[in-house]
This record gives sequence, structure tokens and C-alpha cells, in this order.
Amino acid sequence: MSDHAGLLSQLPHRPPMRFLDEVVDVGTQEVCCRSTLRDDHVSRREDGRIPALIAVELFAQAAAVLMLHRASLAAAGAGLTRGVLVGVRTLDLEVDSLEVGDVLVTRLEERFTVDAIVQLSGEVERDGRVIARGAINVARS
Repeated sequence: MSDHAGLLSQLPHRPPMRFLDEVVDVGTQEVCCRSTLRDDHVSRREDGRIPALIAVELFAQAAAVLMLHRASLAAAGAGLTRGVLVGVRTLDLEVDSLEVGDVLVTRLEERFTVDAIVQLSGEVERDGRVIARGAINVARS
């Protein structure tokens, strides 16, 4: 397993808005990241639960890691490709909420690219069980 910590440090997100803790693996079309939900999570409700809808942000941050990795592989002088989440095509949540201490694994894979739009699909797992599936569109700039 390679150390990809440098990719996380390049994200524009900083704690508490950076939800990813570790890049487990990254290739040219796929990425796998790990997160642990902490007591100070920005989406934590008064009852201590965290909405499962954070899966959208996990997908978006994983996509950013993938784009940063691809930019690092590009020829010198190609410049960093930035992106913005432009849409959530699908999102299926198997649970309503998550708990502090949950360890989440986010996997995301590029499905296709047309001009500046990249479509990615992925899953979020907790304890080896898929709790969210979805597809997002990202615009590269």
C-alpha cells in the first residue's frame, strides 16, 4: 500500500470540513479512501448521529483526490486541474444516519468523461456493508 498522504494535504478542505483521513489506494480512474467519524464532525446532530447524506461530500472529496493524483501524473507544466461538483446523478442510502466512531471506506471510479465533465460512481461502506451508492458529475477547470 502506497503512502498518498500528500494528496490529502493538497485538498482545499481543512478539518473539520475535510472528511477523508487516508487515501488507501489511487489509480488513474479509481480511488479508495478511509474516514473515521469523530465527535466534532460538523454534521453531528444534537442526538449524536450524523446524516448519511455526508456520502455526497465523501464522493466529492474522493473525486478531488483522484483529480489531484491524475494531475500529478501529467507531464510537467500541465498544471493542476481543479474541479467542482456540478451534480449528483444518483444517490441511494441504505441507512438514515451514522454514528461517531464509524469507519467509512469510500470507493469511486470514473465512468466517462465528455469535454470538461467527468462522471464518477461509487460506494461508501461501513463494516464491509455498502451503506451508500451514487454517481456524481464533476466539472474540470
